[in-house]
Order: sequence, then C-alpha cells, then structure tokens
Amino acid sequence: MLGALPGLLSEQFAPETIFTNLLGVAAFTMVVVWMSICLSQFNFRRQWYKQGHTAKELGFAAPLFPIVPILGFVFCFITCISMVFDPSMRISFIGCLLFIAACYASYYAFYHNKS
Repeated sequence: MLGALPGLLSEQFAPETIFTNLLGVAAFTMVVVWMSICLSQFNFRRQWYKQGHTAKELGFAAPLFPIVPILGFVFCFITCISMVFDPSMRISFIGCLLFIAACYASYYAFYHNKS
C-alpha cells in the first residue's frame, strides 16, 4: 500500500516534485549510512589500537587511517548540510530527520528499558 503512495501523490502534485523528494530521501539515507560506516571504522580502529593490537593483526587494511574515515565523515556531513540549502531537497531532509527522530523515540518508548 505504501509503495503505491508516490504514484497516487504524483497525480496531485507534479511528478518532478515527487521524483525529487524520493531522490532526496534516498540520497540522505545513503549518506547517513556512509557516515555511520566511517564512524564505525574510526571507533573500531581506535579501540583496537588502545587495546595494544596492531594493524597487521587485522585481515584487512585501512590505508591512511585515521585521515580517510575522518575526511569521509566530514564530506558526508557537508553533503547532508548542503541539502538544507537546496530548496528542492529541504523537504526530504526534514522528513528524514523527523523519521529518524520518530524511530529513536519509539525505541526509547518501547524497547529501551526491556533488558
């Protein structure tokens, strides 16, 4: 049912607007995922080295650590912020932020203290 909603809305609104908003949602979520990958890589390697391990013990290389994950996170963050300044992407940005806030709120309301 929800998958048909964009098609239904495109009859009421301009198809270009719907396409732009869907593209903005996809772009924002993709950038947030890459930000989390950069942050995870940075935190993992930092903890790994604090525990006394070396990079040679890992099965994969991360050249130029910590520069690459930091730059990746910063550039992804700049990309997210630039969506605010693009009027055609602003609605998608705000909608995604509201959805993320709703997900966190529902988690804390229903699952946080059930351990």
